[in-house]
Amino acid sequence: MRSRGLSARTVPGYWSLLAIRTNLAARFVPTLVTPVMMTSAMSVAIRPYSMAVTPSSSRTNALAVLMIDFMVYLP
Repeated sequence: MRSRGLSARTVPGYWSLLAIRTNLAARFVPTLVTPVMMTSAMSVAIRPYSMAVTPSSSRTNALAVLMIDFMVYLP
């Protein structure tokens, strides 16, 4: 007797789903290259005197915006 369960023939996209799950599982496994890439990307982005590492000051930013607005609207 044959079983009436689902098989790869009867389920549309079975092999696609299998490939997607396999690729998804492999995607989250870090490789040996990943830490090296992260380190080099960070060192390129952060240089001495870079604006990327300065603290954010919303008060200073707000004052600068007000000064610019004031200068633009002067008669």
